[in-house]
Amino acid sequence: MVFSSPEFLFLFLPVVFSGWMLLARSGRAWRSWWLLFASFGYYAWGNPVFLPLLLVSLLFNFLAAAAIGNATARKKALLAWAVAANLALLCAFKYLDFFSGIINALFGTDLPVLHMALPLGISFLTFIQIAYLVDTARGAPPAGTFRDYGLFVAFFPQLLAGPIVLRREMLPQYADTRAGRLNWENVCIGLFVFTVGFFKKTVLADPLGIWVAQGFDLAQTLSRFEAWSCALAYTLQIYFDFSGYADMAIGVALLFNIRLPANFHSPYKSADIAEFWRRWHMTLGRWLREYLYIPLGGGRAGLAHTLRNLAVVMFLAGLWHGAALRFVVWGLLHGAALAVHRVWRQYGRPLPRLVGQALTFIFVACAWVPFRANSLNDTLKVWRGMVLDGPSGVALNQSPAIFMAYLRRACELVITHAAGPALIPANVEALPFLALGLGIVFLLPNSMQRIGFVEAQGITPLPQLRVAHAVGYGLAFAASVVCMLSSSGTEFIYFRF
Repeated sequence: MVFSSPEFLFLFLPVVFSGWMLLARSGRAWRSWWLLFASFGYYAWGNPVFLPLLLVSLLFNFLAAAAIGNATARKKALLAWAVAANLALLCAFKYLDFFSGIINALFGTDLPVLHMALPLGISFLTFIQIAYLVDTARGAPPAGTFRDYGLFVAFFPQLLAGPIVLRREMLPQYADTRAGRLNWENVCIGLFVFTVGFFKKTVLADPLGIWVAQGFDLAQTLSRFEAWSCALAYTLQIYFDFSGYADMAIGVALLFNIRLPANFHSPYKSADIAEFWRRWHMTLGRWLREYLYIPLGGGRAGLAHTLRNLAVVMFLAGLWHGAALRFVVWGLLHGAALAVHRVWRQYGRPLPRLVGQALTFIFVACAWVPFRANSLNDTLKVWRGMVLDGPSGVALNQSPAIFMAYLRRACELVITHAAGPALIPANVEALPFLALGLGIVFLLPNSMQRIGFVEAQGITPLPQLRVAHAVGYGLAFAASVVCMLSSSGTEFIYFRF
């Protein structure tokens, strides 16, 4: 049940919010239990078979943290065993077939490939709980009750695709007795942020996915225009899709007076690759830095060790995204870019910001190609078209949507008048979406800037919300609903990880 579905928007969320308001006078315990059981119901909606697995994982880590917190001599050993158990569960479901296939290919063995279904959100749940265990071993007090711990890990807005929350930012909020009072300012801000994310997902990301699929999955060859438009379309799609999910999660949580951490801060405006990782999937970058990069030694042991640590961290970041070599390639590309940036920062001259932004964006767009491609051949097909130019391989859009037909005809008329009919590409109707997406990415402030989540580290009032703003956001919400109802309900990209 994705956030951009009628079931969530018109059934699940109204029922949960209404129940939470009815329990507002019953005390914090009742409100917390209500949200926790709603979260379990939300998880079970996707695949009820995995709900017992979620419950066992929560109970195991809650008890393990209590044991680590009370231990004296064996604290590190208990932590190692608890972390290993979490990683073993993740590997069993996500990487067993991957490593079995590699071993079979290298040594000619016949290890079974089980094709087990991947539990939703297991990668995010694993990282959240490992961080909780490590923080407990470092001296942070464990959660007081299983209810608070379960809500901290499994609160339904963050449950399937993050943000990757930490105990220090969430547990105090769940313990706050004022959190159960209806706060109209939080409701208004939450609806605003939710609408922004809803629009990103349904109006921007999903249509871009049409041309992404044409280029990556259907075409045998790509011209230079088709290859670049395909790569740029995915660059925008994954940003609008994932940041749209993050906006919707933050907006929903604010309805219940819970502040989730910001996860995106206009990453494509970054002037270097290190800045990109401070702005893209910010909670994953924070986790990798605090629980992997710094324990490995960070940048304290000289340039060579720093470059090694960057390579290890980004290799594991790529593998965390999926059990496939394409994700490893993506992670290693970013690791190499971070290494080059570190060397350049130490020995080279600073680049003008606009030059740095252009180079960073081009690299990121090229690096997304193996992340999206289904195989090495698909990756090379897109890269080859971007560099060498090949024959057109994208078929004409056969969508029956009247809007797309009119949009295509309008683009054909404009290009014919400006440059001639010979220059009309097959996927010409993608041009307005690419132009709109690039304009939003580079020219407009993001939703987190609008509510002060990034700069002020707290919610600030929306700047003089006028009637025109309300009408504009209302129209954006209406357009999103129309797109939602006219589509087949595309899931969020990061639900697969």
